Amino acid sequence: MASLQTRIDGIPAHGNKHLLDDILRHEWGFDGLVVSDYFGIANCRGYSRCGDNVAAAKLSLESGVDIELPFADAYPSLREQVGQGKVSQAMVDRAAGRGAAHEICGGPF
Repeated sequence: MASLQTRIDGIPAHGNKHLLDDILRHEWGFDGLVVSDYFGIANCRGYSRCGDNVAAAKLSLESGVDIELPFADAYPSLREQVGQGKVSQAMVDRAAGRGAAHEICGGPF
């Protein structure tokens, strides 16, 4: 599922934990892969909590976006953020696990 290119109550959908985790995953029971809409993570930069790609990557991952599309622009910073203790390895593993499960069970499309 692709996240939205919109804001809800001023919060970008790609950085909205309430929308992607609380509602989509817990309330509705969605257990699949959430990918960014084209450059949606980069679009979080205009949000007050995300001044750059590093902050946008952290917010999006912690909100429930598993893969950045159309290419990795912000998510490569997650490796360094894990090393610095800013992002948990468990969060990265969770996203990677969902991606692997998708490939094994459903293929790329």
